[in-house]
Amino acid sequence: MMSSESRIAAVVTLLSRVARDHAPVAYTGPTLLQILETVESAPTLAQGPLRFPVQFVARPAAGQPRGYMGRIESGAIAVGDVVTVLPSLQRARVRAIRTYEGDRRHAGLHAAVTIVLDKELDISRGDMLVHPDSAPAISRTVDASLCWLASAPLDSRRRYLLRHTTREASAKVERIDYLWNVSTQSREPAPAALAMNDIGSVRLALTRPAFVDRYQESRTTGSFILIDDATHNTVAAGMVQ
Repeated sequence: MMSSESRIAAVVTLLSRVARDHAPVAYTGPTLLQILETVESAPTLAQGPLRFPVQFVARPAAGQPRGYMGRIESGAIAVGDVVTVLPSLQRARVRAIRTYEGDRRHAGLHAAVTIVLDKELDISRGDMLVHPDSAPAISRTVDASLCWLASAPLDSRRRYLLRHTTREASAKVERIDYLWNVSTQSREPAPAALAMNDIGSVRLALTRPAFVDRYQESRTTGSFILIDDATHNTVAAGMVQ
């Protein structure tokens, strides 16, 4: 039995052939609509694991407890949930979820909220709240597909600023594994450096840990940019492998 991808490719090939030859072609397979209705869709971010990068810490004031502000980039959170703080691995329970419209018992994908915990922890911008049973990898090395955007080539001797969600870290390209040829859709031997518009598979070494998912699992926590800290220009965009 043909896979969904194979069936879609067959229909697209057929349509292309008809458009080229301007002649009817006999086809006995399923219609495009039937294929689209039966293709299995990947789980959405709303159904994924909790990812809450902390953007700002609201200090206690006027009887209000400390709160951790940010946007839910994946999953959902509810009052009473136990969360783990990355990278410290401390745990606490959600005491309240606050929004501009008022308190909520539950918040989902892309909600901008302030999370109040049942204890005060040492949490700062760039930390992340997750559920204990679905935490991302914590690592000082990241394997990624890197698209080089700058006119100046990659300099593996220097460091760049890696920005991932609300977290930043100094990063250095440890090695280039291969170059991806977009024309032939194939791998080529690794060059000494990536030039403008090159796409390569690389390994980055970071000065502080990052909390990453694979890009196929989450486009937000699976992507990052590299910044030239001298010019503040974005020099590359990366997707975690």
